[in-house]
Amino acid sequence: MKNTDTTLLTVEAVADKLSLTNKTVRKHIRSGKIPAQKHGKRWYISTSDFYRIFAEYMTT
Repeated sequence: MKNTDTTLLTVEAVADKLSLTNKTVRKHIRSGKIPAQKHGKRWYISTSDFYRIFAEYMTT
């Protein structure tokens, strides 16, 4: 099933919301823990993926 959510968050926004560093978020993107899309030189995370990640992060 393809993600149809068009609202995207930057690495910086995700890091801020999860109280992580930008470097940590990028590390999770590289490892595949956080699904992301690269547009140009920047990475973006869909809001639906963010809420799923946030729910997992809050339960650990």
